Amino acid sequence: MRDVELYRALLGVTAPWTVAGVDVDLTGQRVVVRVEAGAGPYPCPECGTSSRRYDGKRRRWRHLDTMQFTTWIEADVPRVECASHGVKQLRVPWAEPGSQFTALFERLAIDLLQECRRSTSTVEGSISTHTKPGRAQIIFQHPAKCSLS
Repeated sequence: MRDVELYRALLGVTAPWTVAGVDVDLTGQRVVVRVEAGAGPYPCPECGTSSRRYDGKRRRWRHLDTMQFTTWIEADVPRVECASHGVKQLRVPWAEPGSQFTALFERLAIDLLQECRRSTSTVEGSISTHTKPGRAQIIFQHPAKCSLS
């Protein structure tokens, strides 16, 4: 199994999304999985009506590590022009709208917080070593997903 097929299976991406490539940086211990949405047309995220591509925005999400390698998912996420709802960005299946982390990465962070029962700053520090400053704060500010008791 090749790297593209491996990550396609691991991420579970389905049409219109596909893994277009995987870049491995051995020196930097980084993996970048490039995902594409295909040619379209795409469904409006509000009503599902088939719509044409309006434009796209390059996005990047922190994913779970691949072995000891920091892993990122990158995609040019299309925006569609719907007759009823105007211009809307497609939703990606691996992350919540507006998040900079994949759902699996967020789940790991939440589980870590609940299991370790350490202070948020200690756990945040360990997560922050592999992300840009301030990004870990986004995870800890999701009250609906981070109901810690």
